[in-house]
Amino acid sequence: MADWCSELAIPHRTLVWRHPDRPLRNLQAEARAARYALLAAEARRCGAGVVLTAHHRHDQAETHLLLRARGARGGALAAMRVWRDLEPGVVVVRPFLGRVPADLALWPADAGWQPILDPSNLDGRFARVRLRSAMSDDERAAALAAAADAARLREADDRNLADQLGTLSEAGRLNVDLDASIGMPDDWHGLGDRVLARAITVAGGALHSPSPDALDRLRHAVAQQGRATLNGCVADVRRGRLRLSREFGRTGLPQAVAGDDGLAIFDRRFVVGPLPGQSVVEGDGANVKARTHPAVRDPMGELRPLRLAAGPLPRGSAPEAACCAGWRLWADLPGPMPVGLTPQPQIAANGTLAVGKV
Repeated sequence: MADWCSELAIPHRTLVWRHPDRPLRNLQAEARAARYALLAAEARRCGAGVVLTAHHRHDQAETHLLLRARGARGGALAAMRVWRDLEPGVVVVRPFLGRVPADLALWPADAGWQPILDPSNLDGRFARVRLRSAMSDDERAAALAAAADAARLREADDRNLADQLGTLSEAGRLNVDLDASIGMPDDWHGLGDRVLARAITVAGGALHSPSPDALDRLRHAVAQQGRATLNGCVADVRRGRLRLSREFGRTGLPQAVAGDDGLAIFDRRFVVGPLPGQSVVEGDGANVKARTHPAVRDPMGELRPLRLAAGPLPRGSAPEAACCAGWRLWADLPGPMPVGLTPQPQIAANGTLAVGKV
């Protein structure tokens, strides 16, 4: 790819994933997350707000079937979004989801270019590759139709979730603090599963939402004991109100490394910067009261705490930890984000910004 871009005088950078020194439970999933993180950092570095990908109809059918095999139901079977919020200020857009791969191969061929194929797409160790080779045209068509039905359910669910979060926020009944903890309304027991699940996921820095059964167990435990943990989140009742905050856990929080753009996404809750590239950010374990807050390890090996700031992006010239929990609460939802969730909303669905739905 680098040689091809050089031949055509197209600016190009090769981004390298420095994967952790530990066993990878799901290589493709972890590599995908790392790839998007690298792309988001590169987009910010060069001042871009949109990352385009070439996912196509066959990818969409495969994603639907893989989700079904994992037990997804309803709107969760909708597969990939045409757009989604990637990180604060950066959105992923997939303009070719309605196209078959043969179309994508024809366009470079018509220009006299040889398509570059990813060898991992032929590696039978991966479930997606095995599924692709075994799927018939009829099975693919049925999967795409089912994914389209699920997408309509997801759109309705998204509108409903946006309405609930907006109403709660505007009434001051749901708030996000600078430490990324979330205050829930007094009648939180009656909240729908999607509101509670999203808040727990955000406060806990988790990647995936908890199941309905897990939410029921948490409701029962908090009602009985006043405190429970789930998905990296501590839920406890303070003065009659539920507060969701980050659990430190037995092994602490994962480190983050600043990219070439000078920013590090720490625990999916903070955007930290500006920092020299490759600076290490980790939980402030030296401070019991603030050990889930980000701190920077200096060249002498000492942890330096960071000032917590309103997010979702740092705005000062000195390093700070900008809370992006409010941004993440609203990620992928339609309409402008309620001001109460964060004092400076930057969200792909907000049509007043440079990046948005297409």
